[in-house]
Amino acid sequence: MKTISHIDPDLDPYRDELSKYVATYESMGLSYWVFIEESSPLAVYFLGNEPVNLLMPMGTPMAMIQVLNYEMSPEALSEIATEALRMGRNHRVKYVLSPGIPAKENVIVDVFKREGFVEHARWYRMTYSLKDVDEVKNPLRFEAIERENLRDFIEWLGHCMTGSQGGQEDVTLSNLLEVPDQLLEIWSTQQELYNVFADDDLIGALNLTPDSDTNLNNIGVTPEQRGKGYGRQIALQALNRLRELDKEKARLRVHAENKPATGLYKSLGFKVEEEIADLIVWRNGPE
Repeated sequence: MKTISHIDPDLDPYRDELSKYVATYESMGLSYWVFIEESSPLAVYFLGNEPVNLLMPMGTPMAMIQVLNYEMSPEALSEIATEALRMGRNHRVKYVLSPGIPAKENVIVDVFKREGFVEHARWYRMTYSLKDVDEVKNPLRFEAIERENLRDFIEWLGHCMTGSQGGQEDVTLSNLLEVPDQLLEIWSTQQELYNVFADDDLIGALNLTPDSDTNLNNIGVTPEQRGKGYGRQIALQALNRLRELDKEKARLRVHAENKPATGLYKSLGFKVEEEIADLIVWRNGPE
């Protein structure tokens, strides 16, 4: 097996094939290496710094290993995992993440766990055909968030998401508050952010990312207002909003252990498209 750097001319024959996997990381200026066996790219190792405080403070050295070929042998998987961790140690990263592994690929999951990875999260990718969405009677009031109120909104969204998604969403939103204003404004340009009111009472929050692969991002109801059907109402209005934007499908991801949310989405007609595992190795970081 060969490991070829992104700046090595030996990678040129594979660049077209790899472009859909590495374009985002190239735009961010990340270094990467490609594992190749018998002229077939098997995985990509990305090296960089935490971009927006998702798992650790921004700027924390981190690495990611993305599996491209699910048909490789367990021996090849083991070699890739071992080498990714060795490179991580050499680059003094705080964690090595292997995201987005279909849970049905249990050989990959098992091999990586034997090499020291642990399960960071398990979630469902769910979809909904927007041609089926019902109109909402007696809709809640949505108030769009102005840029000068972004940080207040993120704090409020974090409160509304308290206890959801195994706590990971709480961590992500808390870390997002540490992002500099310029980056936070760039993030906001891809979002539709709303405070949600029932009459004059502020009861929840909504975060849509209409043009992303996950366009229904966060639905939150403040703990004091849960159990009143507001989550369902917010979801229905969010679906109608996506249809207004000419989207054909609503797409979301939800942690598998978040039973209330998965139950809500299934009752609305969402279908589980795939179960996904994210694996990680921490180095003197969270466990």
